[in-house]
Amino acid sequence: MTPSPQCSQFIRGWESCKLTPYRDQVGLWTVGWGHLLQPGDPRVPITQADADALFEHELLHVGDAVDALVPTLHQCEYDACVSLSFNIGVGAFSRSTLLRRLNDGGDAASQFLAWDKVTIGGVLTTSKGLHRRRYAEMMMYEYADYSGRP
Repeated sequence: MTPSPQCSQFIRGWESCKLTPYRDQVGLWTVGWGHLLQPGDPRVPITQADADALFEHELLHVGDAVDALVPTLHQCEYDACVSLSFNIGVGAFSRSTLLRRLNDGGDAASQFLAWDKVTIGGVLTTSKGLHRRRYAEMMMYEYADYSGRP
């Protein structure tokens, strides 16, 4: 399975594109469509073409990981998991209760909302923006509603 065009548009709507590296909400260096810079990566501006290429590469990588972790999903469920994994990272998704519930037939949808927090100054804090995104992903997962982007 691969991420749908609606999934790509949804993620782009939440991530926005910044060609100059910046620190995200938790202080991590980021560039483009939410591309996390690794230690040692140059912190220099990139072109729109570079940002788009990074996004497409990462989207396919995340999609492949979700596909390997969850054998059977409808497209909207898969896309919601891809959006979540793109944002929180495949490693976090692979250890999540949401994934366990997906694979054991439990209620996975409600678990999207568990990922609406960030650690700021050592304190786990609910992010209004992440809460809105997680709710929109939950609606995508449950109802194939891709309209919840900003």
